Amino acid sequence: MESKLTKKNHLLLHIILIALVSFATYFRTWNIYFQQDEWNGFGKVLYANAYGFAALVRLSGNHLTPLAALFMGFFYNTFGLRHEVYAVYGIVLHTVNGLLVYFLARMLTKNTTVSLLSALLLVSFHVSSQVVTWYAASMTYLPSGFFVLVSLLLFELYVKKQKVKYLASSLFFILVAAGFRENAVFVLGYMILRTYLVSAHQFRRVFVFASSIGFVYGIVRFLPMFIFRSSMPLGVQSFDASSFFEKFTHSVFLSIPELIVPRNIQIDSIFWLLSRNRHIHEFFSVIVPNLAVFIETTLVPMLSVVIFTTCCMVTMYVLKVFYKKLNEKKLIYSLYGFILLSFMPFLLLPKGLYMESRHFYLSTIGLSILVGVFFHDLYHRVSLKLKSIIGVFFILISLRVNSPTLCVV
Repeated sequence: MESKLTKKNHLLLHIILIALVSFATYFRTWNIYFQQDEWNGFGKVLYANAYGFAALVRLSGNHLTPLAALFMGFFYNTFGLRHEVYAVYGIVLHTVNGLLVYFLARMLTKNTTVSLLSALLLVSFHVSSQVVTWYAASMTYLPSGFFVLVSLLLFELYVKKQKVKYLASSLFFILVAAGFRENAVFVLGYMILRTYLVSAHQFRRVFVFASSIGFVYGIVRFLPMFIFRSSMPLGVQSFDASSFFEKFTHSVFLSIPELIVPRNIQIDSIFWLLSRNRHIHEFFSVIVPNLAVFIETTLVPMLSVVIFTTCCMVTMYVLKVFYKKLNEKKLIYSLYGFILLSFMPFLLLPKGLYMESRHFYLSTIGLSILVGVFFHDLYHRVSLKLKSIIGVFFILISLRVNSPTLCVV
C-alpha cells in the first residue's frame, strides 16, 4: 500500500514538474502579438465566412488537412483576434503532449527517470519553440502531435496485449492526426518497423493493416493531383531520381542536425569563430563577395554534416559499449527509425523549400525519448565534470532558443 502511494506521489510530482517547466519556458508568450505567417490562416477563414466553409475543407494546392482548416475556423470564429487565448492554448496543449511523452517513454523503457527527462526535453526543446510562440500559424501542429502520441500509446498497448482493438484505434488516430498535418502518416511506417523489431509474429497483421491504410490514403491524397496535374506539389511535378536523392541527403545531413543544434546557433557560432580571428575573417571577406551568404550556404551545411557524422560515431560507440541487451538495442533502433521516417514526407516538397523548425515537431517525440535514454545511461557512467557540462549545454540551448522575447524562428 505504501509503495503504491509512493508511486502515485512520484507521478504527481513529475506531472507538476513537467507543467512548471513548460509554463516557465513559455511564460509571457501571450504578450507576443500575431506574426506575419499567421494572417494567412485568418484570411482563409474570412474568405470561408463570406463564401462558405466548403472552401476550408476542399483539396487545394499542396494540403489535404480538413481538420486543420475547420479547427482554425472554429478558433477564429470563437475567439476572434484575442491572441492571449491562442497563446494559452499553445502552452497548455504543448504541456499535455509533454505528459503523453512521459507516459509513452514509461511504456517503452519502464524507467520513470528516463520518462521525466524525455518529457522535460520535449516541453523545453528548441524545435518546439516556434510551434508554441507562432501559435496561430502553427496551431495545428500541436493537435497533430497529440493524436500521434495517443496513437503511439495505443500501439504499444497492442504490442503488449495483442488485442486488435488497440491496433484499430491506433490506426484511426493516425488518420485523425493526418487530418491536421499530413506528415503524420509516417507513423504507419514506424509501426511496421517497431513490430518487426519487437513482435515478429504480429508483423504480418500490422504490415497488412498499416500498408493498406497508407495505400488508400495515398490514393485519396494524390489521385486528384494526377488528374489535375497543375495542382500537384512542385516536388511531385518535378520528381526524378536525382532530385529525390538530393532531397533525401538534404533531409538526413542538414535537417536532422538542426534538431540537435539549431540553425541560428550554427550561424552565430561560425560568425563568432570568424570574428575571434582577424586574419581568417579578412581572408574570407576578400575571397567571398558576401560573407553572410557564404556562411549560410556553405559553412553551415559543412558544419551540419560534421554534427551528423559525429552523432553517428557517438551512437555506434554507445551502442557497442553500453547496450548489450537485445531489447535495449531494439528500442534505440526503433527511435532512430522514428526520427528518420518523420523526415520522409518532406521529400515530396519542392526542391529548395525552406523548412522551419515547427515542421519537425513530430520528429522531436522520438528524439526526446532517444536523448532521454542516452542522457540517463551516460549520467551513470561519466564523471561529475562531464555531467555538469552536459547539463549546462542543455540549459543554455533551451534558454537561448526558447525565450519568447526572441521571437524564435
